[in-house]
Amino acid sequence: MAPQDRQDPAYFRGGSVGRDGCRVPCRGQVASLRTASGPDSGQPRLSQPAHWRDLSVDAQRDDPESTLELYRRALRSRREVTASLAESVMLLESAPGALSSDAGTNSSAVVNCGDDAAALPGEAGEVVLTSGPLPGDGTLPPDTAAWFRASRS
Repeated sequence: MAPQDRQDPAYFRGGSVGRDGCRVPCRGQVASLRTASGPDSGQPRLSQPAHWRDLSVDAQRDDPESTLELYRRALRSRREVTASLAESVMLLESAPGALSSDAGTNSSAVVNCGDDAAALPGEAGEVVLTSGPLPGDGTLPPDTAAWFRASRS
C-alpha cells in the first residue's frame, strides 16, 4: 500500500506499517474480488487475495459442505435445539479427544477434536446438524461436531 493511502494512526505516529496491511474487507461476490475496496476517492485500501475466491458468499451459496451453509442450517435449527435446554449442561462419557454433552431434555452435542474417529454416545439420538459427513457406523470423524435430538422414552 502506498504511504499516501495509509490511514492507520500507528503509521502516522511512527511510520510503522501498523494494521493497514491486516484489514481486508470481506466481499460477498466473486466479481467484487477483482476490485479493491476503499474510500470514494478511488484509492484502494486493500484488495482481497485471489485465494479468497472460494470463501465468498457466491462461491459458498448452495454448497452443502460450505461454512456458510453450515451456519445457515445452524441458525434454522437453533430454536428447536434450544427450546428445552436445561439450566446446566451434563457432560457425558466420551472417547479420548471428544467432548459429549447433554444440554436438556431434547438435545445433545458431540465434538471430536482427536485424531481418530470417536464413538457416539448412546444418548445421541437423531442427527440435527453436523459440521461434516458422518460415516453411519456410530462414530464421529476427527475435526467434526454434531448436534442431536436426544432419543428418550
